[in-house]
Amino acid sequence: MKYLSIFISPQPSKPIVVVDLTKPNRLTITDAIYYTNFQNGHAYLSNYKNIFTCKFDRRDDTGEIKLNDIPKRLEGDELLKKLEGLLTRGKDKKSRKMHPASIANLCPRRRFTRDDRPCKKRLLTDAQLDEANRLHESGLAWRVLGDRYRVNHDTLRLAIKKRGGKDQTPLH
Repeated sequence: MKYLSIFISPQPSKPIVVVDLTKPNRLTITDAIYYTNFQNGHAYLSNYKNIFTCKFDRRDDTGEIKLNDIPKRLEGDELLKKLEGLLTRGKDKKSRKMHPASIANLCPRRRFTRDDRPCKKRLLTDAQLDEANRLHESGLAWRVLGDRYRVNHDTLRLAIKKRGGKDQTPLH
């Protein structure tokens, strides 16, 4: 069942509050608790938001509503227990436990040094960068050069810019 529709006596044919049980909203749950406590509300647990306007799934031979589609009426303490359980959803989950042997296997990693610091491999060689820079100066666009060397055009541009040092003008 997907929906919990709360009804009160002054408005018996239209639900006053509908709680979606797949994604319950705390505000609608507190409203439903209020109407249940102080307005003597009752509820129907069903697959549809409004049980008076929906088309129930029926059997072909007899025309009766299928068992899995029949709404269930809740009232009083049973309804309050259901609503309060929805309010505490997520808070009742236990924290994940780790096996002590797994914790004993953990050890801190040694610090990085100059020799073993991880770094990405270069995509282009110095000769390719020189050729790409020369071609760009002759008028080819960065995107065309990126396609030629099978790299992103920004990667190529940044690699040439970094390699050029401070004497090179910023590339746009």
